[in-house]
Amino acid sequence: MDLMLSVLASVDGTVILGSATAQDLGDFLAQRGVVAQLEWFDDTPNLVQVRLAEMAGGVVLGTPQGLQAGPSVEELAQEIAAQLPADVLFGETAVDSLPADFELELPSEKTEGKEVRTLVFVTFPVHHIPLEAQSLQRTMAVREVEGGAFVVTAGPDWWVPFLPVPKDAGPVVALQRASVGDANLTIVDDSAPENWVIHDWALRTRFVTGELPLVDGKVADPQILANLTQTFALRDEVGAVAGFLPLACPHALGEALAKRGDDGFLALLDAMDVPTDLGRFVMGEGKLEALDDVVIHEPRGVTNAIGRSVKMWMEEEGDKPDWWETYETVVEERPEVVRLAAAAEAAVGAALVARACLGRKSVGRRVLLGTGGALLLFDALAEIAFARLLRRKS
Repeated sequence: MDLMLSVLASVDGTVILGSATAQDLGDFLAQRGVVAQLEWFDDTPNLVQVRLAEMAGGVVLGTPQGLQAGPSVEELAQEIAAQLPADVLFGETAVDSLPADFELELPSEKTEGKEVRTLVFVTFPVHHIPLEAQSLQRTMAVREVEGGAFVVTAGPDWWVPFLPVPKDAGPVVALQRASVGDANLTIVDDSAPENWVIHDWALRTRFVTGELPLVDGKVADPQILANLTQTFALRDEVGAVAGFLPLACPHALGEALAKRGDDGFLALLDAMDVPTDLGRFVMGEGKLEALDDVVIHEPRGVTNAIGRSVKMWMEEEGDKPDWWETYETVVEERPEVVRLAAAAEAAVGAALVARACLGRKSVGRRVLLGTGGALLLFDALAEIAFARLLRRKS
C-alpha cells in the first residue's frame, strides 16, 4: 500500500538493550526497511527512545517505490527482541527478552554534587530579575549590553528559564553547563512551545529511512519528506536557532550545533559573541561575585526584591501607562486607601489559606484555595511595598 500521501500516526517507545547499542538498533531497523527516529545519550547508549510511523495497522517501511505498510508494531517489537536481546515497549506493546537478572546500569545523576552554571540572554527590560532571584533562591548577575542583557547564575540543579516573555519581545536564550560535555541550549519566546529550541550536546539522534531514495542525505521525494517531517516533528534546527538569533552567523551556528560536548558549547558562546569573562564563568571558572561590570541581585526577602524590581522599573526610560498618574495621586494624597485595600486583600487571602488548612474539601480544592490565598497575601504585601517606595521616591 503506497502511503506517500496518507496521514501517518506516530508511535513512541523505549528500547533497553543488553549488550547491543543504539547504533546496532538503528542498523537493524535500517536493514529491515523501517522508517524511525532514535534518540539516546552518550553515557546511556543502550537506553534508546524510538519513534515509529504507523498506518493501516502496520509500521511504515521505506522502499524505492515509496512508503509501504509493514509488520504490526507488536511483530516488530518481537523481531527486535529476538534479534537484539532487549526490553521493548512501543505504546501498549511490551516484549522483554533480556535475562531475568539483567539490570540497566545508569550513571549517577549528572548534576549530583556539581554546580550548574547558566547564562541567559534577554532582549526585554530586566526589572523582573530581582523577583526571579528571590523565587529561585539564587544570586544572579546582570550585565546590560547593546540590544539586551546577559544574566548569569549558578545553582545545584538545572534552571529552565521560562521567564515572563513580553509579547513581541525577543526570545530568552539560555546556555547551561554542569560538567565536561554536559551542556544544553534552551530558547523560548511567547510563541507555542513546539516552536522553542532545546539542544543537548550529549544527545544523539539518528533518523533511518529504509530504502527511500535520498539526495544530500534527505528524502528525495518532497511529498514523502513533508509527510515524514510532520509525523516525526522534524525541523531544521540550525534554521530554528538562526531565526531566534538573527545577528549570529548561520554557518557558525551550524558548526556549533554539529560539534559534540564542550566543543559545541564553546563554539556557540563564540557565535553569540558572549563576553569572554561571562563565557569563562559559565564554563566553570571563577565566582559570580568576582565578575566586573555586573549588577548583583541576591535573594534577600520578598519585600526587598519587590522594592528593587519597582525601582528598576521606575528608572527605565519610556512613557508610563495612562493609569500611572492616577495611581501616583492616590498613593501620595490618600495613602489610607492603599492600606485599606491591601488589608482587605490580605484578610481574604488569610481566610482562604485557613479554609484550605482546616477544611474537609478534596485535596485539589484545598490546594486551589491555599494557592489563591497565598497569592492574595503576596499581592497585598507587594502593594504596600510598592506604595511605600513610590512615596519615598516622591
